[in-house]
Amino acid sequence: IGKNFAAELDITHTEFDSNRGSSRVLTFETNNISFGAQYRFVDLPIKQLVPYLGAGVDILFNDADDSSGSNVDVDTVAGVHLTGGVDYFIMKQLALTSEVKGVIDPDADIKRRDIKIGDYDPTSISMTFGVRYFFN
Repeated sequence: IGKNFAAELDITHTEFDSNRGSSRVLTFETNNISFGAQYRFVDLPIKQLVPYLGAGVDILFNDADDSSGSNVDVDTVAGVHLTGGVDYFIMKQLALTSEVKGVIDPDADIKRRDIKIGDYDPTSISMTFGVRYFFN
């Protein structure tokens, strides 16, 4: 968007089990569509190294299945995120990247046949490593 600002679109998928003792109770899935902006520190002595800070909004599409494989309804929620990371450019539009991201969202209702049976807290902190492509 300019010398120091960038727009970001990120889609992630998370899946994990919820257990009671040694028995699996629910398997949760979350698909997070994240829209954000970054402030990039581009004027450092090492031109290939670009740290950044970011923030944005997230829409979390949540779902769950119980131990018998039956679907359980989990609300979709919207929240916000904060990020910090660094890109190391190996070419003009291609960088190795590492990022820490915190997502803050309200609890989602867990329902079976329209009856609330619990809450799901999709708030998270994650760290990723990867390759990033820039469209500029």
